Amino acid sequence: MKIGFEGILPAGVLVTIDGQRYHSSGPVPHIKRDGGQIDLNGWTTDCAECGKKFDLATAPSAVFSPTRRCPSHRKPGQRIGEKVEAR
Repeated sequence: MKIGFEGILPAGVLVTIDGQRYHSSGPVPHIKRDGGQIDLNGWTTDCAECGKKFDLATAPSAVFSPTRRCPSHRKPGQRIGEKVEAR
């Protein structure tokens, strides 16, 4: 599921997607490649693999489709619960 947000959300907003809860933590300063500064939306959630809390940030005008795993358990393109066969 994807949700669209426009702008910076205040801390305390709760979003639940496919049973995973994301708590907004307010604006997170970010330096762009061109040196400009913008604020991103900050979030805290629990890793779907290990349960450890981790933080992430999303663009203020992007479709909200966040990662569900912490940096240690990232598996781009693999859905939660999907089994991958060794070849």
